[in-house]
Amino acid sequence: FPGLFSLPLLLPLLLSGCSNNNFSSSISKHEKNGKVLICYSGDEIDEYPGIVVEEAVKNLTNNNYEIETLSLGMTTVNYESKLNTNIDSMEYDKVILIGEDTLRFCEKSIKVRQGIQFFAIDDCTNISYSNLHHIDFSPIEISYLSGLLVADYVDDNNVAYIANVKNSYSNQELYGFLFGLEEQNVENKIGLRYLEEKDNYIKINDYIDQYLENNYNTFYTTSNNSVYYINRKISSNQRLIPQTSIDLSVYSNIEVGINKSYSKAIDYVLNIDNNEEYLDRYILDYSSKAYEIYGLDKINKNTLDKINNMPNLSQFDSEKFQELKNKYIVDDNELYSPKSSVYSGYHEAIPNCSESNDWKYAPRPGADNGKKPASWKALGIWATIYQQEGHELSKNTGIEFKNMKLYGYSKRLGWRLIEHANPTGSFYDENFTNDSSKNFTSNFFNSKDTKTSKVKLDTKTKGFNYHPFGEQNDLTEIDMLDIEYVFSRMDIRLVTWDTTLPSDIDDAKYVANIGADWWVEKGSYWKEDWSSNRDVCVGQFRTITEDWKSLYMCSVPLDLYDEILQGQDFYK
Repeated sequence: FPGLFSLPLLLPLLLSGCSNNNFSSSISKHEKNGKVLICYSGDEIDEYPGIVVEEAVKNLTNNNYEIETLSLGMTTVNYESKLNTNIDSMEYDKVILIGEDTLRFCEKSIKVRQGIQFFAIDDCTNISYSNLHHIDFSPIEISYLSGLLVADYVDDNNVAYIANVKNSYSNQELYGFLFGLEEQNVENKIGLRYLEEKDNYIKINDYIDQYLENNYNTFYTTSNNSVYYINRKISSNQRLIPQTSIDLSVYSNIEVGINKSYSKAIDYVLNIDNNEEYLDRYILDYSSKAYEIYGLDKINKNTLDKINNMPNLSQFDSEKFQELKNKYIVDDNELYSPKSSVYSGYHEAIPNCSESNDWKYAPRPGADNGKKPASWKALGIWATIYQQEGHELSKNTGIEFKNMKLYGYSKRLGWRLIEHANPTGSFYDENFTNDSSKNFTSNFFNSKDTKTSKVKLDTKTKGFNYHPFGEQNDLTEIDMLDIEYVFSRMDIRLVTWDTTLPSDIDDAKYVANIGADWWVEKGSYWKEDWSSNRDVCVGQFRTITEDWKSLYMCSVPLDLYDEILQGQDFYK
């Protein structure tokens, strides 16, 4: 994904998209020393990482092996079966796994196949077996170079940094980036946002638009390898790139350097003797000489000197990292707003439910754009919590939620809090088929005093979501029959369910949203023809993380949003 400042971006994300079709490198006629299989995760052969792997194999300097490459596709549950099918049909001397997902979802095969030497390139994990060897890129030093280059273009403008999932690897990238800013004596703070779903291009554009509203002019991302510079952006096959010739020429040479680096890594694996002791955590050289970058005459000499004399930053210094964060990062957790909670074209991630649900891929307003049917007299808040589609259920991760609040607006009264609900409910069929539900009592905990609940979605609850809701509020009793707009919100996060057992919270993938229902009157029951209740709006699904996040549903139309919610801070 091109961009002048993409040096640290390319590495973690070269691994995210290539074809399910296998392709093999061209093999010379002379006899080979053995067979090697190179596996990567992805979906398109002409995109990363497939194109990078293909180029890397072509550029090998001393290839004495017959090489086959295998795309494992995008569905992680199929990775092991695809790998095993290839290994069973062919005797491989070495198997190279590129990328964290490739390694993580093939771990069982590695563990049981002790007769094969596995090599993980750019894996960013701590998985370790006697037959597994790691060859790592150095994210700190690469992101340091990007910090220098970004700083060279910043001047007096602010920088927005959008990172991939919040983990140790992205922290190393951020550490190098901040170190580069310090080397350039940047004075301004940067806005930091974590993007949990690295392939959600619509979401990242939404974040960028919000940054623009807050006067951030330069955008640096580790999520889809994009940099936005001074509001100039063009799109090419979902690759958002700067619109200047110097930027593009620099990118083309950085890409060459990246391909050479993969070749170097594969060369190392192919040419090391089987009886030789392997280097653990081998760090590749990412000096400017390795990239052979040219066309940098428009970057000032001070920056070039620092690129050519890059310090050794391969070791992560946690104290220095905290110091740099305090110096450079401004807290912008409130950047996300309810404005697009109903009218956005996407969810942050997709709930695991049927295609027949018209809210599966994006939020939507209810009937008549969320307005109350004239004669109806009650209103209730609800939320739904789902397993994220394409991911496994966790074993020891719970979802905690609180602050479930429902607000109403009328011209006569303005905004009023209708209910602060105790968020309890039941486990419902994931498609709400016939409104069926069950109670898995061992998977639910509620504190009435704090109005806080915890649930666990695991194999026991497979096929069900958790659906908390509040009361049916009588609009006549609270003098709000003239209600026009509805606002609902709830806070949610991931927690370790049983602290005495191993935690799997880092791999837990769940989503949640919030909304509200109109009811004919208080005490009504659901009817199959929806004559008793209908949703106000279906809010946007958000990914759930260890940090508290707020879910919103706001039925105020976009063109009235600023006017109706001006000066209101209750949703914060």
